[in-house]
Amino acid sequence: MGKNVSWFWYFAWFITGVAVVGNALVIVLITTKHHLQQKPNWFILSLATADLFVGFTYIPFFYACWKWFLCSKDVWFVRQTITWTFLYASVSNLFILTLDRYIALTSPLRHKWLVTPPRIAFSVITAWIVPVMSRVCIFAPVHFSNEATASKYLVPVFLVMFELVPCILLCCFTFQMVHIVRKRRRPSRPIEDSSTEQRSLSLRVHFRDHGRPNYNIRFVVSVVGLFILCYSVDVYICFCDIFNLSSISQQLWHVRHLLLVTNSALNPIAYALFKRDIRQEILALGCFNSNNRVTRPSTENRELRS
Repeated sequence: MGKNVSWFWYFAWFITGVAVVGNALVIVLITTKHHLQQKPNWFILSLATADLFVGFTYIPFFYACWKWFLCSKDVWFVRQTITWTFLYASVSNLFILTLDRYIALTSPLRHKWLVTPPRIAFSVITAWIVPVMSRVCIFAPVHFSNEATASKYLVPVFLVMFELVPCILLCCFTFQMVHIVRKRRRPSRPIEDSSTEQRSLSLRVHFRDHGRPNYNIRFVVSVVGLFILCYSVDVYICFCDIFNLSSISQQLWHVRHLLLVTNSALNPIAYALFKRDIRQEILALGCFNSNNRVTRPSTENRELRS
């Protein structure tokens, strides 16, 4: 058991480092690069912020109570409240991000006037307020007044609200988007009327950008897939624990902790692989010095030729 716990902490701190560094890099890029400040990237910025705080709070607070000092019951509850508030915020932000891409794909013309900067701000604020209200303003007071009631009623409600229902809805949205993309990639049949032609052209513009494929759908599919993979274990464990369906081994609890942090750690990797504008900026960071060395001689050559 001792070796298993040691390996758990090695993996946990490594994943935590990836989550903090990766999400911090995404936040810096979006906030400092003007051309990255577009509609979908504002949702990514909010999601990266939630994932960054998950990395800062989940394993470090857990390790502090496990290794440094014995936490009292109230301190342990405060730790859980903080970490789960940010986990719920991550889920809420992923949901509004996917919903935005779903609207952009299914109704591209409506998306231009429906998703405005004020509505984006309202959606992001709501994605943060709902978890805070649920975990801090509702669950915490009920827990301190009647712990049995909070565990019996509110924990299952929040499990369904923030994990089970998002998994189902995100699956539906993602499968629908993939179906539309696959349908649009098939050979197009003759256009019968102008309305069909207008819709086809609008969708074509959404899928293509200067003749190149749009990877927005790919990064959404990857992020949603990671979320379902990582949170499905937590849903299973919580249902077994709440309804006493079966006993959960200590190793499975360790896997559950690792997967929750892994979801926040792999999201920025998904952006870097499948979100073209973010990937280009990340690649530009590594090529900055080499580009300077290449462009300077070419500039000097042009001056000599002139």
